[in-house]
Amino acid sequence: MNFPGRYFVMFSMLASGAIGGIAASSLLLPQPAVARPAIGSTPAQAMPQETALTIENTQAVISNEATPTQRIAKQQRVPEMQLITPGKRVGLVDFSMTYADLVRAFGAKRLTRSVTYGPEGMGKWPATIVNLGKGYKLKVTWANARKAEMTRITIGQGGEKWRTADGIGVGTNFSTLKQRIGRFNIPGFGWDYGNRVLHRNPKLQGMSLQVYASQAAIQRFPKTYGSVTGDQMIQSVDRRLPRLDLRVGRINLFPVKRDTTQDNTQAKVHKTLLIVPGERVGPVRFDSSYAALGKQFGWQNLKSTVTYGPEGIGKWPATIVNVGPGQRVKVTWKDAKKNQITYMTLKQDGSSFKTADGIGVGSEFSQLQSELGKFQVPGFGWDYGNRVLSKSPKVKGLSLQINPSQAAIKRNSKSYRSVLGDQMIPSTDQRLSRLDLKVDRMHVWATR
Repeated sequence: MNFPGRYFVMFSMLASGAIGGIAASSLLLPQPAVARPAIGSTPAQAMPQETALTIENTQAVISNEATPTQRIAKQQRVPEMQLITPGKRVGLVDFSMTYADLVRAFGAKRLTRSVTYGPEGMGKWPATIVNLGKGYKLKVTWANARKAEMTRITIGQGGEKWRTADGIGVGTNFSTLKQRIGRFNIPGFGWDYGNRVLHRNPKLQGMSLQVYASQAAIQRFPKTYGSVTGDQMIQSVDRRLPRLDLRVGRINLFPVKRDTTQDNTQAKVHKTLLIVPGERVGPVRFDSSYAALGKQFGWQNLKSTVTYGPEGIGKWPATIVNVGPGQRVKVTWKDAKKNQITYMTLKQDGSSFKTADGIGVGSEFSQLQSELGKFQVPGFGWDYGNRVLSKSPKVKGLSLQINPSQAAIKRNSKSYRSVLGDQMIPSTDQRLSRLDLKVDRMHVWATR
């Protein structure tokens, strides 16, 4: 890849401490000291303090309390070197770059070898830490040892100066996040799949945010913090969350190919994350054998398991394929020879995969209604329930299961009890809209 001369000029400005009028010694807003999760480590239950951007040529500080007019001006002031473009780049680090490109652009001395581990320690991938100066640190994860394809860019401690056009970055506080994104959900804190901001903001497609409580808040409100830990879903409007001094502590970015023929706010699913029923889930193809998967992804990224039929009737050999963070696929085999895949299963740890219409684990009920039109749902709470029964060609070869959030069940317990058991419920039933339903499991079949 050839880099325009202006990129090298801008990089020289960064190395010398001033980029687009931003001083290397940015003004730090006074905040209580908190622990920061280091890039590449298991996230701690604390997160970094916020760093504000100081624009020297206007003497303006980007503030969380900015008016709408100030926010527009602020968005215009984020220089290219600092700009996070979800699905595309972080500053001058572009998803199309190889390791050799990074060396040519920034020099080998600014690159450090590293590794990225999957959730629960399953699977590992080669990675490179890119350190472009104070506040400009990030981690690139590669698809394999050739280091020719980026699968993720991670920003954490040391990368506080990167910002989206809306001012979101490491250190952004919870109230600002709600203003920028709107309503969202957070899986409970304190486990590998927790702390994440689950949103539907199209501007941030290809971007995953993790929020952490400060140690001071945890010590001050231990019962509150304890009540939001573990496997549960918490709404951003939950009154417990403001007590915990939540801030963005880590950002993961994934490649997304933009569709310039449609509304600029919409994005196509990148081919490496695309679900094609009867053909593949991302890079996991239905015509693969167990031996082929081992050669493709590495034996360390495969885990043997079993699949049980409804009501425990029947069981089949299965393999969990850990393609990458948020890209875990369960493959169920026809028999013990493991030469023929019958279907693949996706759960929360495989939520990065989407159909061409954007349907995947985490898709909200309103999105399904918009994409599929009218459909039916068997009653909840039994083996054959929770499924989306639709004639739409958009879900041909797919089986979707939806479930309500725990908060919605508690808030609308009567509505939830009324939709349990052996019954058929139309998607237009008002009771369903009260339950905060989302896709929490997908089966992708070998034949459409």
